[in-house]
Amino acid sequence: MSKVTNVTEGNFYQEVLKGEMPVLAEFFASWCGHCKNMEPILNELSAEYFGKVKICAVDIDKTPQAAAAYAVRAIPTFLLFKDENSYERFSGEMSKAALKEKIEASLKK
Repeated sequence: MSKVTNVTEGNFYQEVLKGEMPVLAEFFASWCGHCKNMEPILNELSAEYFGKVKICAVDIDKTPQAAAAYAVRAIPTFLLFKDENSYERFSGEMSKAALKEKIEASLKK
């Protein structure tokens, strides 16, 4: 069973940009209530998308350079990456079904 990968400034490149599959990176903060509500949803989706999409958590307080590089202004913000590029962005707390719908739509692009 897969789990959400915690990302730091030191491993952002390897975990997010150099992935062999698409990566959904959630930019969050530990003090953000909406982000905490997303945690169990991301854990479930990580298991459901095992081998298809890697799900990572990027704490903006611990990885300010990555947050700044991708102009993260609201949390939670979700970025989908493939081949070292971000190609989809969505923000805010959402249901599992809504997030899954966005992931599926993005994978078809």
